[in-house]
Amino acid sequence: MASMSFIGKMFRPLRAGQKYSFWQRSAFNAPETLVLSSSEFDANAAHLLKHAGKGLGENISPQLSIENILPSSIGVLLLLEDSDVPLPRPIVHTVAIFNAELIVNGTVTLAAGALTENTLMPASFGRRGYEGPHPIAGHGPHHYEFSAYAFSADDAAAFRIKSLKALKSLPSGKILARGRLVGSFEQK
Repeated sequence: MASMSFIGKMFRPLRAGQKYSFWQRSAFNAPETLVLSSSEFDANAAHLLKHAGKGLGENISPQLSIENILPSSIGVLLLLEDSDVPLPRPIVHTVAIFNAELIVNGTVTLAAGALTENTLMPASFGRRGYEGPHPIAGHGPHHYEFSAYAFSADDAAAFRIKSLKALKSLPSGKILARGRLVGSFEQK
């Protein structure tokens, strides 16, 4: 563990940053009217250890609510990104698309542990399922951003997307609204 901490400290100045995150992509730009919240962590607060990735925590997805979804939305995309990795681009930990059946009174409510391998599409490195925070020891705090995007009724194609690469090529004008909830995690 000491050697990983040394490596983390050595790479501490290197961070992907927000520039290449989905939030910054023009196709994902929309009014910020969705409200994301969790009963398990506050905005800009630390994630609980049980939500941390395999080998560090229990890798259980937190309870999440996505509110203010417009009636004209046919679904919601949910991402979890780490923009503090010492790589050229952020890592996408989790990708999920929820159809209109899960939207009740303008809200999608996910219980803790609801983001399982069976409900998600592959994220970075082809991983499927919830992949919780797992920063390099000693690298400092990492910001983990849950972002949600509501799709318009004319974008049924979003539900046919099966890869992160295809998601990155989504055309502009298909997102009605978006919102985000940022938490942090640090492995010392």
